[in-house]
Amino acid sequence: MPRIPAQQKNWINFFPSVNVAVVRTNKIMATVSAYGQIKTYGRDSVPKGGSITNFWFEGFGEQDYLQTSSQTRYIRHEAMHMPVENNLLSLTLRIECFLGNVYYTNLYDADIPKLAVQKLSGCFEVIATGKLTSRCGAHSGIMYRLVHKFYANYVKKEITVEPNNVPTKIFIIEPIVNDGKTSFEKIASGTVKITPTSGNRMLFRVTDATQPYTINLGLHHDSYWCPFPGIECFPVSIEFDVSENPAQLHFTLGM
Repeated sequence: MPRIPAQQKNWINFFPSVNVAVVRTNKIMATVSAYGQIKTYGRDSVPKGGSITNFWFEGFGEQDYLQTSSQTRYIRHEAMHMPVENNLLSLTLRIECFLGNVYYTNLYDADIPKLAVQKLSGCFEVIATGKLTSRCGAHSGIMYRLVHKFYANYVKKEITVEPNNVPTKIFIIEPIVNDGKTSFEKIASGTVKITPTSGNRMLFRVTDATQPYTINLGLHHDSYWCPFPGIECFPVSIEFDVSENPAQLHFTLGM
């Protein structure tokens, strides 16, 4: 019986009409989206910003799902079958900050240029550049460059933030699919061990940073679930301060 495309390994496809890349390595299959705004529903509904929207990792837990996504802000567009839920936080991986009381994130950036997609020695690379943006579409003045490098059994992320000369605290939010019994343990200042109830253990590890940072586990964890896609996650987050100079943070997630 012929194998379906997802069973074939070591390829990357880019779909320019929707600005989405799909990548497959030995253990990984992932989707990276820089899809624009759907005017009917606004900026809240479609994950974008150059973030991973689904991350399948062979051997992680029972379903192999390591990371996923949801609406940036839960809105009951179809009230007949979307339950009333309050205080849900997005399951989508993201960069975010607050300026005053205004929330900005790459997930609201609907104006990202075409993703840069290429095959490198040993990995596939997807690059998105843009501005942290508010729900109303206002730009923060803070630029970001988000690079994903997909290797056989891990992904490396290289994030650059260029500030607007206003002291700002930046947050990198990385929700991990949680079956309720997965354990998360900070085993070093820059390393988190993720142990599912079955399958392979994962390591989340900061490999390089140009400024001091803090890794937090489980902040607001009760809000990291969503009826669509019906998944619960556990947040791993990194925070650091920026002011005048660009800041870089590199980390890996995988075996």
